[in-house]
Amino acid sequence: MPVFETLLVLTMYVLVAACITRAVNHDFVFEWLRLFVDRRAAIALESAQAADRTTVDYVTYANRYNRWTVVGDFLVCPYCLGFWVCLALTPAPILILGWSWWTITALPFAASHLVGIGDRLVSNDDDQ
Repeated sequence: MPVFETLLVLTMYVLVAACITRAVNHDFVFEWLRLFVDRRAAIALESAQAADRTTVDYVTYANRYNRWTVVGDFLVCPYCLGFWVCLALTPAPILILGWSWWTITALPFAASHLVGIGDRLVSNDDDQ
């Protein structure tokens, strides 16, 4: 495949990954998901604060709060989410370009780095 077509496929791959990542990170369309995770973390925190610190319930609720906050952090981090989006999309350019399957180990890392850098360039202060 010519160099131009290879660059076109890889550019489209990174732009699609960036679009999906930005939609989940910042756009109104997925705000319900971010709010759902925040609500679940708040419920777990309230339950942990209401429980006695010496009981198993406290540890359970504290662990649940920690898990929900990690998920919440994951949903607003373009580097974190961008990697998994790039990993999910990687088979498409590999099949189109006819590359060897070992490239699936390197391509998501490079693409997600570009997604993260691109998000920092296009984000305004209101999004952060």
